[in-house]
Formats: sequence, C-alpha cells, structure tokens
Amino acid sequence: MQKTSTVSNAHVQVIYQLVPEMVVVQNLRNMNNQQPFAGFDGLKELFDTYCDSFNEQIGYKESCDFFKPNIQSLVLNAPAK
Repeated sequence: MQKTSTVSNAHVQVIYQLVPEMVVVQNLRNMNNQQPFAGFDGLKELFDTYCDSFNEQIGYKESCDFFKPNIQSLVLNAPAK
C-alpha cells in the first residue's frame, strides 16, 4: 500500500500521508505557508476528489479552502429570542 501521494503545480503542492493520516497543503510561492489537515473521516476520499479536479491554475488558498472541514458551530439550549 502506498504511504504518500503528491500532486503539485507551480503554485501549490498537496501531500496525502497515510500514517498518521493527514493532508498537507504547501504554498510553493512562499514555503513558509503550509497547512495540515487531519482528524476527520473521509480524508483520503476528499484527497481523491481534489486530485480529480486538480488543474494548473489552482492555488494555495483554494486548496486550503477545499480541505477545511465543513463544521458549523451549534448553540444548544440557547434562550429563545
């Protein structure tokens, strides 16, 4: 089984790592910018979907936005307005 997979263009490099499972998005225009994503189900499937739509124009911000978990905050037992 492959331990890592990488996709890149002139703007961004995205690495999927199996153990521990994570995706790292690196800005190739500014190597100080990188963002890891881990700790949620479906990360490999999300990476595969990203690879299917990957192109030469996609950048760092778009890549980070793609991998951000879609989590909404909830307020339980909030007083009625």
